[in-house]
Amino acid sequence: MTDEQYKIFSELLDTNQKFKTEKVNSVKWDLAMRVNDLKKELKESMGEETYNQFMNAGEKMFQPKKKKDE
Repeated sequence: MTDEQYKIFSELLDTNQKFKTEKVNSVKWDLAMRVNDLKKELKESMGEETYNQFMNAGEKMFQPKKKKDE
């Protein structure tokens, strides 16, 4: 990940967190639009395949552990 991609990803994480906690619908809408713009920008910078692999790896890393009987 380049420095520029890291900056985009960092802003994406921060904006997404603000979106999750925002109560005012109009502000939440603006944050959602910004999250989408940042995802698009990061995908264009990284390339779609690399972006998808990166996001999938992150989801796997942070998803709850499955119990052995599941």
